Amino acid sequence: MARPQISDELHRLKGTRPTRAQAPAPSIAAVASGRPTCPAHLSPDARKAWRKAVKILADRGTLSAGDGQLLAMYAELVARWVAAKAEIAAKGLMVVVTVLSNRGEPIEKERVNPALKIAQESEKQLATLGDRLGLSPTFREKVRPAKPVPPPPSKALARVKMALGSKTIN
Repeated sequence: MARPQISDELHRLKGTRPTRAQAPAPSIAAVASGRPTCPAHLSPDARKAWRKAVKILADRGTLSAGDGQLLAMYAELVARWVAAKAEIAAKGLMVVVTVLSNRGEPIEKERVNPALKIAQESEKQLATLGDRLGLSPTFREKVRPAKPVPPPPSKALARVKMALGSKTIN
């Protein structure tokens, strides 16, 4: 039979530490928060995915300026996945293709839609990139918030500094 659990207060009085697993306190990442610029090479559908992902990460406080390339790949994959799904919806899972027989005669065969493989590969890569960005439920809590950037000094403070010249204000 297991021993009863000691309360946190009793541990504090005895000077011991509890062995039970405790959720680590979320710490602030050393990377400063920031907003990456949307690359010009993204397609219109990818730009929509970019804006949506940036908004989610910014609202969560985990967005940094260094996330740009990863976000660009994620946005392009979302656009590719949506296009592949539209292709599958329009033509179905199976498509009819014309191939040539041994004698050179055209034969129509039913094959798996090539867009299905594109959609499946995009889904795998989206899951991986979503994890790295903290967009999945599993990894959402593991991504640490970015360090807030201090606001720039106000214009009034800058004017006072200029008026005083060499004197400094602390």
